Amino acid sequence: MKNLIYDDLTFDEVASAFAGPRPSLLPKLGDAEWVRAASNPHVATIVAPLLPLATAERDEPMPVLTDELYADYPLTGRRVVFEHEYFERRRRLARAAIFTVLDGKGASSEWYPSLLAKLTDVFNETSWALPAHTTTSTGKDPLRLDLFACETANLMGEMLTVFGDVLPIELTARIRERLRYTVFENYATHPDNMWWRKITNNWNAVCHQGVLGAALAVETDVKLLTRVLMTAREALPLFLDGFGADGGCSEGPGYWSYGFGWFTFLNEQLETASGGKLSVFAGDNHIAVIARYAVRARFSNGYMINFADGAAKGRMNPFVLGYLGKRLMLPELAADATGDYADIITNRLNLDDHRLDFMYLGRLLLSCPTEIEAPTASFSRDCYFGDLQVLEARRTDAAGNLWEFAAKAGNNDEHHNHNDIGSYILNVNGGPVATEIGAPEYNREFFGPTRYEYLAARTLGHSLPVVNGVEQAAGREYAGTVIAHEIAPDHVRFDVDFTAAYPEAAHLTKLVRRFDLDVPAGRLTVSDEYTLSSGNQFETAIATNQGVEAVEGAVTILSPNARVNVNIGDNAVSFETHAYNDHSATARTITRIVLKPKLAATSGVVGYSFTVA
Repeated sequence: MKNLIYDDLTFDEVASAFAGPRPSLLPKLGDAEWVRAASNPHVATIVAPLLPLATAERDEPMPVLTDELYADYPLTGRRVVFEHEYFERRRRLARAAIFTVLDGKGASSEWYPSLLAKLTDVFNETSWALPAHTTTSTGKDPLRLDLFACETANLMGEMLTVFGDVLPIELTARIRERLRYTVFENYATHPDNMWWRKITNNWNAVCHQGVLGAALAVETDVKLLTRVLMTAREALPLFLDGFGADGGCSEGPGYWSYGFGWFTFLNEQLETASGGKLSVFAGDNHIAVIARYAVRARFSNGYMINFADGAAKGRMNPFVLGYLGKRLMLPELAADATGDYADIITNRLNLDDHRLDFMYLGRLLLSCPTEIEAPTASFSRDCYFGDLQVLEARRTDAAGNLWEFAAKAGNNDEHHNHNDIGSYILNVNGGPVATEIGAPEYNREFFGPTRYEYLAARTLGHSLPVVNGVEQAAGREYAGTVIAHEIAPDHVRFDVDFTAAYPEAAHLTKLVRRFDLDVPAGRLTVSDEYTLSSGNQFETAIATNQGVEAVEGAVTILSPNARVNVNIGDNAVSFETHAYNDHSATARTITRIVLKPKLAATSGVVGYSFTVA
């Protein structure tokens, strides 16, 4: 097996991998794998909430992507209005497709007319790209290959793979023609137009998976397929370069699941289509290191370590973890996959998640085990990511309380960056205490020059100091330095010098934050030592989305599973409420517990500690 990215392969050598019949990337309609899935009682449980939706919308028209909807983003900068309808269309297609394959009756299935109508409707969209990713006044660009145009290309490839034998010949031909012209030829002929080929974040992997996955599925011209693969091999190394030697992902677990998850799909597709001759995993030891990030990037009860634009709560894709566990022989990933399947079966799918498309649901059901036993793999999730400069620890105190803690240094030019050097997350007994907003509502301004006016991305929205009224600044030069880190059975220590994270206007000559978790006692202490060259205004803060009680100087955070006292020491305390819109555009607030010296000074230490009441 050769590695498409790193092995020295000629055009003819790559083409030769596809000289014979090409294996199907997914089981065809009626295949034994779909029959097995249909008979799996866990699959029945998973799809049960989808059935009334699919039934109600079976004879209904799809939401319409009008010219006005396409043009809304160029006019207003809002994303949510168009994108709600866009992803709902793909969810509806997925539901129709899933019940068609599980029914197993082919074109005679009662679900087939719904599948055909919805597939035709999505295919006929003038532009598959999101308006937010185009530069036209109409919001449309049929040749723009963004994340979701590429995902749609892969979707079309999967529709032909699974349902090609029963789809109308004319529709099949039109899909193949559009994919060849707007996707494969477009990518191979104009690679310089694809800016995402030159970056290290999730766009590189997701867009390549969509283009290459579709080509591997349906393109019969081996020369064109090879051109696409040879063009991609020049760009894919950059994606892997985005992970340090420690495998950490500065974009967080959600974007790891997206970027590296889709890179994993690509490997599965490439190894399958080439009959095991080509891979993007083979011989690369760094792949396993990156994969292990998944089991260390989250806390209990579905909470994520969501620095930057990440969701505070969610799931990894269990079929991604299961595939990685098997392919890379990593039992800890396989164990987490089992746990995630158990969670889905117990707590059900989030029906509003725009990821409930055919790519997700199809693989979820095909990979769902018939028997789900409690995971037996034993491994430590605690770690220090040296390149990422993030420490993560989980400890149980003498009273049986679970402390889950993560803190970061890094710099303020990371992927999906927030100005958050020195920030931290604390959960107690599986519930949040000190929290991160993560990803707010995405709109044009948030990805523009006013990004750091948004609470989620600015220092004010984090558990961080404001110095002489000045917050941290954006840029790689605004960084932290880890000066101590230790994860021991009875204590956890993490010290960060983040003087350089603040601009000159803060007049800082020293700012060091020290974290100390005393495990037996069940106490996390946070202290900020500062020295100012001018001015005397220093405050630090705890950001929380939980209720707060304050009685005669005593402060308590009302986490779901614990009352957590904040021992404020000899500091003045005040409270601020700040509003923001979350990723779904729902209005939210956080409380900022502000601590400062009772007497203003040019130097000092402001500290506090958490204990369970």
